[in-house]
Amino acid sequence: MNKRENLLAMLAKKPYKEVPIDFGLSPGLIEVYKQKTGSDLDYMDYFEMPWRPSFVPVPLAQNSDFSGYYSHDLKPGTHIDMWGVAHEPGSAAALHMTRMHHPLKNADCASVLDEYPFPVFDDSQIETIRESVQQLHSQGLASVGYMHMTIWETAWAIRSMEELITDVLDESPMAEKLLDIITETAVARAKMYASGGVDILYLGDDIGMQNTPMMSLDMYTTWLKPRLCKVINAAKAINPGVLVFYHSCGMIYPFIPHLIEAGVDVLHPVQPESMDFERIYKD
Repeated sequence: MNKRENLLAMLAKKPYKEVPIDFGLSPGLIEVYKQKTGSDLDYMDYFEMPWRPSFVPVPLAQNSDFSGYYSHDLKPGTHIDMWGVAHEPGSAAALHMTRMHHPLKNADCASVLDEYPFPVFDDSQIETIRESVQQLHSQGLASVGYMHMTIWETAWAIRSMEELITDVLDESPMAEKLLDIITETAVARAKMYASGGVDILYLGDDIGMQNTPMMSLDMYTTWLKPRLCKVINAAKAINPGVLVFYHSCGMIYPFIPHLIEAGVDVLHPVQPESMDFERIYKD
């Protein structure tokens, strides 16, 4: 039984040989790992983790000049991601953490979204994903399609948390249109990964804070759950066996039944400072 077979057996609640491990290291901790072990191997290889990311599709060529959305100069070293969100480096004490700047924070009507250069994906990279998946399988490793910040986090990164929540509470066309555009992009990416044959589709939006949910259950089931369902249904229509992981930090206990209904197979993580594992396991 190789690493992939062991992992998939465990997730299917079938007999397995060993408990697989997984963790992520920040850039600073990667350097600590190298110093402690003296190894030049990727830490996932060194610790024999059972999965690896598949090929990550890139957007089609687009007008990606986001400079007009920022009225102030950004620090040298600032990275602007495919959504137009600027990630500005902080002091040395901030390590890898950055300050996020929101390109549509000051937008005053939904029509600005018509001109905004959102990333666009098509199915032209499916074969590249499939080849990457087959290569991982030949190494006995499971393949993962990573789609963190699936809907909610991407939306507030573009609009800002304060403005997006205000838009939602006001039932503004801005919120509906922005969330719909991001959802359609997520659907396109999920379909590519499913068509490429990944074992695991890794979704996630932080919807919890340390001791409380980030939003009401009504807000979640009205604005986010239907859109998450759309993404998962699109992937599972192509590959019913794909396993859906969902990441959220914090206290999300009230949302768990809804995540299950949406088609989530694995919750990642159960943050011990925020939720009681025994209670979740029992329920």
